[in-house]
Amino acid sequence: MNKLPLVQFHHLNPKLKKNTWYRLRDLANIEKIKQILKKERCKALCANCHGLTSDKILKKYRHEILSKYLLDPE
Repeated sequence: MNKLPLVQFHHLNPKLKKNTWYRLRDLANIEKIKQILKKERCKALCANCHGLTSDKILKKYRHEILSKYLLDPE
């Protein structure tokens, strides 16, 4: 079973993003794909983690959410 669809690539610097997985997946050369992902400064994340990392609202209110719902002993 192919697990690659479960992986998403997070660009650490969105300005470097030039490719999408849909464009890269059709390349036959895995070394070429690795070079592109390295050049675009990508990290492989599961879909859930990528969504959380990319969510602007979560980033803005992260401290409030974590302190109220995860760190509060009550």
